[in-house]
Amino acid sequence: MNPSRKKIVGRFFLALCVLAFSFSEADAQRTRQEFSLYAGTGHYLGDIGGPGIESRGFVFDLQPQATRTSIGASYAWGLSRTVWLEAGGQIVNLYGDDAFTGTGPRRARNLHFRNTLIEGAARVRWEVWSGPNFQTRDKIYPSVFVVGGIGVFYHDPMTRLRTNADNGAAWYSLRELKTEGVAYSPVALSLPVGFGMSWDLGAGWKVSWELNYRFTTTDYLDDVSGNYGDPEEMSELALQLSWQADLFSMQSAYDDWAESPPIHFPYGEQGGGIRGNPDAKDGFGSLQVRFAKEINKRGSTRGHSRPMRPRNKRSKRSRKGRRR
Repeated sequence: MNPSRKKIVGRFFLALCVLAFSFSEADAQRTRQEFSLYAGTGHYLGDIGGPGIESRGFVFDLQPQATRTSIGASYAWGLSRTVWLEAGGQIVNLYGDDAFTGTGPRRARNLHFRNTLIEGAARVRWEVWSGPNFQTRDKIYPSVFVVGGIGVFYHDPMTRLRTNADNGAAWYSLRELKTEGVAYSPVALSLPVGFGMSWDLGAGWKVSWELNYRFTTTDYLDDVSGNYGDPEEMSELALQLSWQADLFSMQSAYDDWAESPPIHFPYGEQGGGIRGNPDAKDGFGSLQVRFAKEINKRGSTRGHSRPMRPRNKRSKRSRKGRRR
């Protein structure tokens, strides 16, 4: 991530935290509320890298080597004892590399990317189980919850120029280069779904883990979707970045790399060869730890402070008698 983007991301996250805390002070008297901070991993599922020789489907094709980071914050309102409405934001880093896969055509294609997503979402969190008969006073039982909602995110896929498995230092933004001759939007919708477990630590504090996956409306998280573009309609840089197959990648993918003509000739008389799968949208997910602080109806943080005991009238009279 370049310095300017780091500043933008940092300011966005700081502003989100300040806004959430300000909102909690102003609205805390209305209902049960909760402020949360998230931190964890970011995972990508799309047209780069992916499955081995045989696909297992969906999240089972995620690769540990491509794991990156994610952070976020949210504010929630309690609609009932077990249902919460959340509004929040996430910053999710994604990465993918054809060098990670055992699938021949992808490995020979030799593409890779990174992307930083800035997402805002509204979700419903439902605690479906919280210990025996929902009683947690005597022992600490975890709450099991499911989440679902809708979000919108901004993204900007980038890549480097790769030669003989070595990456150049400069990262290039791919959207404006139109490597497939297609103009796509940097903004898309996400549909987050997930589940997790939460523990009540007392004094209004909670800790939980949460696994989330986002279905999206875009197939360009990785800048790869359909066919190779026409070289005559691309700049020299776009052409180099769109097709990075070389002798090294082909030999590492095939015993006889001549068996894959589309890899050698991405564009011919019949148009562009196959570059990706336009029938399946890209997706991303996260596995995070969440720290939350609940706020009660009176605006103070929810705790277990000991109530003041009323004074005993008899002891008060006896003190007066001693004074006399």
